[in-house]
Amino acid sequence: MLPKINPTQTTAWKELQQHYDEMTNVHMRELFKNDNDRFSKYSIDAGDIVFDYSKNIINDRTIQLLLKLADECNLKQSIEAMFGDIFFIFCFFQNPFSCCMCIGHSLLCSKRF
Repeated sequence: MLPKINPTQTTAWKELQQHYDEMTNVHMRELFKNDNDRFSKYSIDAGDIVFDYSKNIINDRTIQLLLKLADECNLKQSIEAMFGDIFFIFCFFQNPFSCCMCIGHSLLCSKRF
């Protein structure tokens, strides 16, 4: 049985709400101007598909808070409980960020940045 966790009742959710308020006046052009590596930092090349998160109003803090939310909601454990050995997880790690797709016991890292 999966745990019943209301994400809106977590500490991370409250921090994300505060972070949202802080980011409301941030403009996309500022984010690209201040970070020349923004596209490579916030995009994932998975062969024929490119996931481009760079054109979202996000920064490193956003990623940290989303990871905290996933952790507080036991997302990894819930995925493992639902799918057993066959599951997909996109994992983001700070310094360096990396995106990994886990399939069963195989770990395929599509890109480190």
